[in-house]
Amino acid sequence: MTDRRRTLAIWKQMKPGALAQLALAVFFLFGVIGPLSALMESHVRVVPWHFILIQGFACGGMAASIVLVGRRRWWITTAVVLAWLYVIQMNSGGVNFVIDKNGTRAVFGTVTPEELTPRSRADLVLKAEDVDSIYSQRAMLGGLSIVLVVAGYVLFVRVITRELKSRVRLETEVTIARDIQQSLLPRRTIDTPFVEISGLTVPAAEVAGDLFDIVPLPDGRIALAVADVTGHGVGAGIISAMTKSALRTQIQQHPDPVAVLTNLNRTIFQVSDQRTFVTFAYALIDPAAERLQFGTAGHPPMLVRRGSSGEFESLRTVNLGLGMKEDTEFSGSDTYLRKGDRLLLYTDGIPEAANSKDEQYGIDQIRGCLAKPETSSAEVCQCILQDIKAFTGGRQPDDDMSVLCACVKQ
Repeated sequence: MTDRRRTLAIWKQMKPGALAQLALAVFFLFGVIGPLSALMESHVRVVPWHFILIQGFACGGMAASIVLVGRRRWWITTAVVLAWLYVIQMNSGGVNFVIDKNGTRAVFGTVTPEELTPRSRADLVLKAEDVDSIYSQRAMLGGLSIVLVVAGYVLFVRVITRELKSRVRLETEVTIARDIQQSLLPRRTIDTPFVEISGLTVPAAEVAGDLFDIVPLPDGRIALAVADVTGHGVGAGIISAMTKSALRTQIQQHPDPVAVLTNLNRTIFQVSDQRTFVTFAYALIDPAAERLQFGTAGHPPMLVRRGSSGEFESLRTVNLGLGMKEDTEFSGSDTYLRKGDRLLLYTDGIPEAANSKDEQYGIDQIRGCLAKPETSSAEVCQCILQDIKAFTGGRQPDDDMSVLCACVKQ
């Protein structure tokens, strides 16, 4: 089943030029039905060449049409097939089968009742030139069949080989892009006297559209960011990497949430198309003041679990996603972070992860992992992702999933 799906995927992703060559190969392979139909005929006679040519062209044309239009709506393919079947029927006049004491015979094309009437060997009289014509035509039909099959096979193998090489090259490039993207993610837990921070990303495709980053600043503050680019795959991965680069540059200049959101929005708007935008969550932890500055842009709210009371708070600022409008004005806010508090940033792939019943994982499940006692930031992230895996039955995620957790030490 996997190989069949992979073959269909190759066919559906072919470029027009390769698809046309594949249709030509299929035309040759199925066009051989024309000469074969004459060779299979039980009636001994010279079959009209126009019947053979039209029959072969119609059979090959029907197969080639399926290749060319089969990726469209089913009713278009059905209409094309029925049209070719009508041509075949009009050309052949049907297939006549005769079953009697002399056996079973098949005659293609329009024949008279006399031709279908069985005759004894004594009544069967053929002139020498008739026999020569029949043998000559059948030899030509056999040679034509071989030529069509060989031509179709060679062209088919050439097209498929070229497509497979192209896919292997593309998969290699995607693997390199994935490795580069993974190398851009923080690989270690940030551990300071005040806070411990970890994050994880699970891509839905080879290259993720999510990103998270942890940036310690020279003055002791720590910037946290989680972003989600629309869609997933290579295109989203490119925007994701560009967003991280711009984020790093901006944080070094002015790490305030409003300034970060404003400048990232301008950059993304200028370099991406109108259909692409980025949801973004940003937090700036100041250990000296036990202060948290934050801002979100079209992103799910951050979660804070207070160590003193065990209560949860949602942190969010109402802003448009980055890259939607160039002149958007952004707002930020702030709160406190004290001993035992836990901060969680995540993308929408986390709460929207669905099981086979289309039930979503939800926020309550996230809170359950965040409330577990004596767990590190890395363990909180692992808990959420493992819990999602159990909830969904291990099915492939429909969207990228990223989570970033900061645990203030007791």
